[in-house]
Amino acid sequence: MRVFVALLILVMLLLAWMMFGPADPGTRTVTTPSPQGKMAIEEDTSGSGGEARSGVATSDGNTTSESSEISEVALWYISGRVVDEDGNPAAHSRAYLNPDILELVECDSDGLFMMEVEAGFIGDLFIDCDNDRRLEEGWPSLVGQVVSDVRAVAEDPSSFTVTLTGGLRIDGIVVDAEELPVSGADVYSGTPQSQSEGFIIIGTRVSKDDRIWPETVSRTDGTFTLAGIPVGDYSLWASRYGHAESEPVNVTPGTPEVILQLREKCILRGTVVDERGAPQDVRVQLITGLGDGPENSSGSGGLGKSLLDEANSNNPEVGQFELFTGSVGMHRLVVDSSRYVLLRRFVQLKPGMNDAVELVLKSPALLHGRVVDHRGVAVSGARFVERGDYVHEVMAFSEVDGTFELRIDPQYFQNRNLKIVHHEHPDTILEIAGYSLGEHDLGDVVLKEGLTISGVVLSPEAMPVNDARVTLRKLAPPGAEESDQGITLVLGGLDGMVMEPSSEGNAVKTARTDASGEFSIVVEDRGDYEIDAVAPGYGSSEKLPLSVLRSIGGVRLDLATVFAIEGRVIDDLGALVGGVRLMANKAGDPKDLFEELFGGGEGGIRTTSAQDGFFRVEVPEENPYRIDVTGGQHWISLETPTVDAGYLKAEGVVTEGGRSEGAVVDSNTLH
Repeated sequence: MRVFVALLILVMLLLAWMMFGPADPGTRTVTTPSPQGKMAIEEDTSGSGGEARSGVATSDGNTTSESSEISEVALWYISGRVVDEDGNPAAHSRAYLNPDILELVECDSDGLFMMEVEAGFIGDLFIDCDNDRRLEEGWPSLVGQVVSDVRAVAEDPSSFTVTLTGGLRIDGIVVDAEELPVSGADVYSGTPQSQSEGFIIIGTRVSKDDRIWPETVSRTDGTFTLAGIPVGDYSLWASRYGHAESEPVNVTPGTPEVILQLREKCILRGTVVDERGAPQDVRVQLITGLGDGPENSSGSGGLGKSLLDEANSNNPEVGQFELFTGSVGMHRLVVDSSRYVLLRRFVQLKPGMNDAVELVLKSPALLHGRVVDHRGVAVSGARFVERGDYVHEVMAFSEVDGTFELRIDPQYFQNRNLKIVHHEHPDTILEIAGYSLGEHDLGDVVLKEGLTISGVVLSPEAMPVNDARVTLRKLAPPGAEESDQGITLVLGGLDGMVMEPSSEGNAVKTARTDASGEFSIVVEDRGDYEIDAVAPGYGSSEKLPLSVLRSIGGVRLDLATVFAIEGRVIDDLGALVGGVRLMANKAGDPKDLFEELFGGGEGGIRTTSAQDGFFRVEVPEENPYRIDVTGGQHWISLETPTVDAGYLKAEGVVTEGGRSEGAVVDSNTLH
């Protein structure tokens, strides 16, 4: 018996040792302090396929990894100094790279900051101040500024100086439609706005602004203080869930306070019927403008559950809907049901209850099929685009297995067809005229086999450049005239509204490089082409001629060092002027003028003159540039220089601008 007990104890000890003894040394957990701002990347060394695994950041800033090695992303640096117009350090100033993710770097008491970024970083830097703290301590507010194309360096970061100019302050209150104070409302500022409710395309200009317009939130009693507003006329507006946004109030300097009155939310009721007038139980979406994200939706699913706000949570009658939004103006109603043709209808909404609408759904011709390449391999992500004169609308995408479903209106598509677009293939035309109501199997739709031009874009230091724009142009045959390129608006998809060249051929093809600097462009026709690349912070690559007879790989596009333009800003008396915001725009390019009008271009390159009037701007191309004084400041331009890239003695002359006041009257007032 004693022997049995001893053996039992021995077995139990052995089991305990096996369960709680040292772990297999081939797999262990390593916890390594990660320097501030650095990202740890794990490597899988277990031999299980070599798949990368992501690290886990702990609350104390450490990174836990289950691999035996940890490598770090190489870091570069951006540093600078933030001062006010008198050259003094700007108290409570801060720097950040993404306005949507406020990872702030606070400046020290001398206005100095330094941040760590990924290697090769070039991009915009946002500089502003905590103006609430400045006001509490008796400092005047300062206007935030965007610094374009800031270049990070690998070591020994050299500081540059950013001058923030004085801003305006205003107090106000947000009230609702019954004039009761509203807490927690978002208050915004911006350039003066005209009273226009709707969606306008032609004549709309969206200019890029190098100033940071402040925003705030109303207090519990509805009051707010907004500081750091750029000098000049401006507008204020407010929004809050459950209300329609206030009308923008245009404000002139010196206005002591303002009242922002939220309006009743927009409510739209209606019915959905088929062509026979029978009510239909479908989901209705309300989408603002031309975007693709639903503002609100209503309808019933399989269980008839209403998707309305809690205050209107009663289930609607079959075929009836009620929608609401806080945005006033143009919207789209969308009904996307598998039984009917996709319905889109524009509606103009006003605060409060709007006129009821009736949506009539049409029975479709239902086209099924599969998108494949010339080898019969399924192609996913192909876009089926309606081909119009000015607007192309995405109607469907092919699935992972290449299958697609199109619901078309046979009457509408009597004399129309679709274009199938995919980044690895030339565009393919799909003839769909003549199909009647009901289901139709199209079988395999074979995309054209194209010629692929692929390669890499490198910086002057031979590093890959991410998000460079590569442009491939087909050269006209000798003696032939090159045709002008129009512009087409493409609606739908993930990008909403996109401007693309309207050429039916291969005159212009563009692509963006990935994180490895690589790109790929597919063309249909053999012939002579030229290709080049541009990227912020670099000079354009040389135009490389290509004779495309078959697919070409290994194309290397080397970006050049930027060209500098330097100079000074003086006033009409010859005194040097600091703090003047400038923008360099390529002179005389009709394409740039079009993009400037519609806001679709890359925009000019911004800078601000230092205290001694000196300015420097880096431009990507060896072309003439116009140095403009941007709007919204008390300096206006008397002489706007146009200089060649590389010119170092540019001179801009400015004067302090005044204001013109008057009244707008109609013909009845004149009489």
